[in-house]
Amino acid sequence: MSICRWSLKSINRLIVSKVIEELVKKKYLFRNTQTLTNAVDFNEIDTKKTEEIENFGDYVLAIGRFIELKQFDKLIKIYPETELLKRNIKLLILGEGELEHDLKQMVISKNLANHIYILPFHSNPYKYMNRAKFLILPSKREG
Repeated sequence: MSICRWSLKSINRLIVSKVIEELVKKKYLFRNTQTLTNAVDFNEIDTKKTEEIENFGDYVLAIGRFIELKQFDKLIKIYPETELLKRNIKLLILGEGELEHDLKQMVISKNLANHIYILPFHSNPYKYMNRAKFLILPSKREG
């Protein structure tokens, strides 16, 4: 028996579904596996997404920490050049962080306060996501 197979036999493995667990058990002869299904509670999300929010009209949404990596500054800079502004589709940015003041000042200096809304972090982003035209991820990287 190879050292790799021997060491793997002594480690518990978490598997994402029963189907995958059975395949892994059969192919690798593992006995010590456990299925950990999706930890997302879709029923809770379905409930939360229907909560009321202020009426912004049509909007697109970006969510994240207000840090350089997320590039919300670039999103604010490019917004006036898009069809979104021409079509009166607002930009909502949810979050918090060290660049919050700078981002708000950028919106004001570009005279976009009626089009771009910087909103605080919400424990329930689903109510905003549910009504958004689409979600924008301007980050340099995720994960």
